[in-house]
Amino acid sequence: MNNLISIKSLDISFNKNNVLNNVNIDIVNGKTTAIVGESGSGKTLSALSILKLLPNSAKINKGKIYFKNKNILDLPDNEIQKIRGNEITTIFQEPMTSLNPLHTINKQIEEIILTHNKLSDKEVKDQTKNLLNEVGLSKIATRQKVYPFELSGGQRQRIMIAMSIANNPDLIIADEPTTALDVTIQMQILELLSNLQNKFGMTMLFISHDISVVKKIADYVYVMKEGKVIEKGTKEEIFNSPSEEYTKKLILSQTKAKNNINLTSTEILKIENLKVWYPIKKGLLRKTIDHVKAIDGVSFKLHEGESVGIVGESGSGKTTLMLAILKLINSEGKILINNKNINQLDKQKILNLRKEIQIVFQDPFSSLSPRMNIEEIICEGLDVHYPDISKTIRKTRLKNVLTQVGLNYFETIEKYPHEFSGGQRQRIAIARALILEPKILILDEPTSALDITIQNQIIDLLNELQNKLSLSYIFISHDMKVIRSVSDKVIVLKNGVIVESNTAEEIFRNPKSNYTNNLIRSVL
Repeated sequence: MNNLISIKSLDISFNKNNVLNNVNIDIVNGKTTAIVGESGSGKTLSALSILKLLPNSAKINKGKIYFKNKNILDLPDNEIQKIRGNEITTIFQEPMTSLNPLHTINKQIEEIILTHNKLSDKEVKDQTKNLLNEVGLSKIATRQKVYPFELSGGQRQRIMIAMSIANNPDLIIADEPTTALDVTIQMQILELLSNLQNKFGMTMLFISHDISVVKKIADYVYVMKEGKVIEKGTKEEIFNSPSEEYTKKLILSQTKAKNNINLTSTEILKIENLKVWYPIKKGLLRKTIDHVKAIDGVSFKLHEGESVGIVGESGSGKTTLMLAILKLINSEGKILINNKNINQLDKQKILNLRKEIQIVFQDPFSSLSPRMNIEEIICEGLDVHYPDISKTIRKTRLKNVLTQVGLNYFETIEKYPHEFSGGQRQRIAIARALILEPKILILDEPTSALDITIQNQIIDLLNELQNKLSLSYIFISHDMKVIRSVSDKVIVLKNGVIVESNTAEEIFRNPKSNYTNNLIRSVL
């Protein structure tokens, strides 16, 4: 086997704490080698060590990294700089933060070409245009000045790919290049990378925590956990006959289906012909000439103990629907909670009704106040709705809700959000919603910011709480794997309209629309 890169017995530590332990990885020439694992497993650190892009506090205790028969770790900085962006390039996770917002797209691509080549202005501009065409941005290639903020997430990632292939590199390191994208855009980026790799004969190191993405693109797979490679093999070996329990859990997590034991026929929420239209105004008098139909005639029901999954890509109307149900934006149509139409209630009655319906947000870190301790965060809603509640009852409810979400009362209440992991913070966010004993929980992408194993823990927790407390969920996501794990019924949204609505079992077994089928195929 012809290896382009060989990492041998690599040990790295931070402040005497080992974070990589005897890591051995071979990257086969012309193939895609994937490293999969959760946050903190060492996968990104292993990749960054190839280009000597480690933090100043990192110390390489031992090991060698061979590239074209040279140990990269022994090369001086001027030699490494010739390799970076030329022979070895990187595509990062979030293209918006990787691109300079002050410079045009063309200028940024031209810069990486000129860093390693002496070309005329015309040659550089022609090469830039060819690269943009190569990554499917032919319309962008015809425009003179385009800035990153003018592009979608998928387009920005295509720009990053154009920059990475600009100098015909031997190796592309793709570090979670699709994590920040919708599943349909994910699929497009993966196909683009595969096509470019086949066309130019490039080698790729693909880093991800999502094993379903790895399955689509990898030839060889390394599974990392806690700074060690715990399993390696061809894609077929890893997915067909994994030997490690951790690897088996990663693979089985992709196919978990919902098992609801507490579903009733009692209707708790009814949406009828819901519309959220935003006027498009033009002219000096700001006359309305048309509308953006964010939600257009949506109707569905939610029963006690039921989970309704709302799925669709960005711009489909999922979040607008959530905001309308919570009466945080104006809408037309009926929103009946316990047969009360909230569009006809005054502010005080809406405030009282909000005890019945709570929300858990996507990013637990940004949704929890860093200035409040956990007791203050969880009890904030309780203090607003029940200002006269006794200290004894308040403490009892706080203890009970922390126990329900699997957190220790004494170890938790005096700490602040930054002292917890992502999974623990999301448990705190769920506790904050549950302390008011709501009947309905709206969950807005509550697992998308979490690693796959932590995702599974939160999903298991939500299913357990639902069966125990007879909760009803509206679960919003673009990830069909997650929707399958939590939903009894699935509603597929596109451009503010319901494309398809059915039981989860029927949707996944026999999707009626091509759009739904593509969403399922892209992740399962």
